Amino acid sequence: MEIGRNSWGFTAFAIALYAFLLAPVLLVIPISFSNDPFLAFPPQSWGIKYYLALPNRPVLVAAFETSIVIAATVTALSLAIGVPAAYALARLEFRGRDWLASLFVAPEVSAMDRATLLAGRPAAPLADAGPMVCACLKVGARKIETAVAAGTDTIDAIGAVTGAGTNCGSCRPEIARLIAANRKEKAQDEPRPHAA
Repeated sequence: MEIGRNSWGFTAFAIALYAFLLAPVLLVIPISFSNDPFLAFPPQSWGIKYYLALPNRPVLVAAFETSIVIAATVTALSLAIGVPAAYALARLEFRGRDWLASLFVAPEVSAMDRATLLAGRPAAPLADAGPMVCACLKVGARKIETAVAAGTDTIDAIGAVTGAGTNCGSCRPEIARLIAANRKEKAQDEPRPHAA
């Protein structure tokens, strides 16, 4: 039985979840075009009576304006902080990067992790694991490269040794690329026979 993001069960679950989340929105839109004095679905009479009356209600207009200001401010601040942070995590090498990236994929952040996050550094020095390959199990490229260099040369064998590629499977192409790069490096390092 296939398990993970590519399975039929996961796809059916995702469709059902989206339908459940979007159903209220899809019902509210047609109900908003009702001229009825009470909420009912389907509406007994259709129209835009309540949309036309909206500008005449200062409380609703003020609430709408406040919502727009808050949404614009939060969006601008989130982008101003999030885009540079995401760029730095994805593209730059810096001390503690792997530790910080691991916090983003952690299912729950412990009190110690929260304290070290606020301090801006891990509690103890961490070995550099290289770029994160398997986010599910927090396996970096260096751990995979070490396993490949030790003779582990298939994706399933890498999974058995490091755990990488055994959960959702989205990192398996990257593991295959690391294995191929190691094979190519070994082939270049092997001495070539001299022609007689």
